[in-house]
Amino acid sequence: MATIPEMLTLRQAAAKTGLSYDYLRKLCLQKKIIFVKAGNKYLINMEKLTAFLNGEDVTAGRKTLIHTERFTGRIRKAEGKEE
Repeated sequence: MATIPEMLTLRQAAAKTGLSYDYLRKLCLQKKIIFVKAGNKYLINMEKLTAFLNGEDVTAGRKTLIHTERFTGRIRKAEGKEE
């Protein structure tokens, strides 16, 4: 059975790690760490953040995200190419 990862907001992760909110947000925007955006909040996978801080490449083998357009129902790749 898979375990549920510990996901923290940027502020929670900053408090837990001692890193600044702005630095963690920058890592998310540069896609250097694993995160999920829920509304306007970034949720960071703490296991992956710890691995990143220990020098591991956490984005290797990461799948390309697929975005669904809200009203048309068309699916396109994150790079903007329609299928």
